[in-house]
Amino acid sequence: MRDFIVSLQKTSLQIRERLNELTPIKLESYFQKLIEYRKSIPRLEDVTSTTEEWKKEYIEYWGSLRQWFLGSSIQQSELEVLQWQTNEMIRRMTRYVQRIGERQQHFRSRKNDYLKLSQWFANCKRNTELFAMIYGILLLAKACLLQIRNILSIPFGRRL
Repeated sequence: MRDFIVSLQKTSLQIRERLNELTPIKLESYFQKLIEYRKSIPRLEDVTSTTEEWKKEYIEYWGSLRQWFLGSSIQQSELEVLQWQTNEMIRRMTRYVQRIGERQQHFRSRKNDYLKLSQWFANCKRNTELFAMIYGILLLAKACLLQIRNILSIPFGRRL
């Protein structure tokens, strides 16, 4: 993507220079040659078209090309918009890749935590008692809370 941007910037500068070099007088001779070439080709669909219409068409094409590369005082060029959008997409993709990397790193660190915890269980001689102590305490606390609710007559839907 970056190669695309670099080549786009290099070639667009060259094209902009050429577009600025061409004066209306030079363009007039080019348009005239295009009209002569167009007249030399027999066509069925352009029988009613005049040379002025063709010249107007070429001037509009040229204006559209200039507008795309150079823009105007009122509107930004399409080339600049394309470059901005491409840079923005590169930024977004870079951020997305960075987030994926951070997420993977987070999961890796959690994985190491779980591996360490499993080693503690494996190394403990009475790992069933350790497991019962960890989870048994939670069950005992829940049972105590239920007894307190019953004693105080607190309905189940309400919190303490």
